[in-house]
Amino acid sequence: MVDGEWDGVTPLPLELYLEIREPQMAHFFDLALDQALMDCVTEAGQEFDIPTRTPPENVSLTNRRYGLMNIEEATTYGYRPPPQSDNSKALVAFQQTLSSEVESILNGPEGSGGGCLDQVGVTLALRDDPRWQDLATVEEMFNSTLYSSVEEPVLVEALQQWSDCVEKEVGLSFIHPSEAMAHFVSRETASEEEKIAAIADVNCKYQVGLIETWQAVETELQQVLIDENHELLERAHAFNSALIDLMDHY
Repeated sequence: MVDGEWDGVTPLPLELYLEIREPQMAHFFDLALDQALMDCVTEAGQEFDIPTRTPPENVSLTNRRYGLMNIEEATTYGYRPPPQSDNSKALVAFQQTLSSEVESILNGPEGSGGGCLDQVGVTLALRDDPRWQDLATVEEMFNSTLYSSVEEPVLVEALQQWSDCVEKEVGLSFIHPSEAMAHFVSRETASEEEKIAAIADVNCKYQVGLIETWQAVETELQQVLIDENHELLERAHAFNSALIDLMDHY
């Protein structure tokens, strides 16, 4: 790690039990679902080509977990996220072109169910598997440590050092990185003032070691949760593997 740079790749411990939720893996899973649907509709005698999805830029669940962390993004966009390809618009437009025959194949006769959406949902997405609730519980655990971590003295001190640094650099006082983002993003566009503040925010994070400290605190908290929830996490891990194995067939 160097000043102003962080690869965002080092996972927090609970991320290993949320593999199917990682942006890239979730993208591949969506592609597998699309292919399964296309195969199902084609086998029923109708052409069906879902628009190709653009892969996400984010590679980690920890992207912006501790506020803005990338100096290039700060310089170019301020606190705003970089432009992302919006797959949803293309998919909505595609859905509006579907014939009644294709809709019947997808949804079952007169929307009664039993169509390709139900078939793929059950066989590939394992829609009815109770282990989806296990994943939801792991996600709650993963998110909980972000909030409980700010009560740890070592992080309280690091946040104060970051706050003092930002105030010294740009004259703005923020207690938490989320306050810095909220201060600017309600405005229509990123001003030069916002970009200067965003750059100071990121640089101060690295100067005081805030991200490393925060991640270390969360790592300890999540390890405690792992030790206390072994059976739940083993089920979640097995479910991730089952979904990925099914996905690999496509």
